[in-house]
Amino acid sequence: MKKIIIPIILIFVLSCTCTKKCVTSSLPKYDIPADNVFVFRCENDEFYTVHFQDDAAYLYHGYEVYKLQRAISASGARYSDGVNEFWNKGDMAMITIGDKSYQNCELVNPNERMIKDPMYYFWGMSNDPLWSLTIFDNEIAIFFDKKNKLYRFSSSSLEKTGEGEKVYNAQSDGHTVKIIITEKKCYDKKSNQTFPYHVKLNFDGKEYNGCGTSPK
Repeated sequence: MKKIIIPIILIFVLSCTCTKKCVTSSLPKYDIPADNVFVFRCENDEFYTVHFQDDAAYLYHGYEVYKLQRAISASGARYSDGVNEFWNKGDMAMITIGDKSYQNCELVNPNERMIKDPMYYFWGMSNDPLWSLTIFDNEIAIFFDKKNKLYRFSSSSLEKTGEGEKVYNAQSDGHTVKIIITEKKCYDKKSNQTFPYHVKLNFDGKEYNGCGTSPK
């Protein structure tokens, strides 16, 4: 694998100006260019997704996203917001989030099923307009960059259609969401990446289209 150095993981994509933590809602495909989205497995089976865009790294963990700017480093690639930090060299990374520090994060090996099911962890995004979503064990987080707003759905229903699509439906705090995931190539012009899934997001009656990826 190439060293992760800008410009190189989903996504993505956000341009929120988080100094500490931007409340939000992260995997690379493995048969399409994984130049911008990477997933690392740290101690205690903690998974972090990193998406590189321009001179920033977006670090995703559960329902949180951190925007880290490129920082000076004697070796490897380092990104920081002054509190949180991601440092990478080769297939290894060190990650610090608040008072948590992980020294031995390893790049997820695409030849190993490190996450049980492809839909157990799914990441979707679009650059026009800027939004992203994470599906983690049927819990959904959606982030709209323009509003700098995160919407969480603690549970969702999943159905599979005859066309091979996966459809998630959820409601929370007066908001409704429907996500249709289709396994077909999806090209994102801004990041110049081709993803293995097309994502159709219907949020409160408004429809958005984007691309997505999940580990296989």
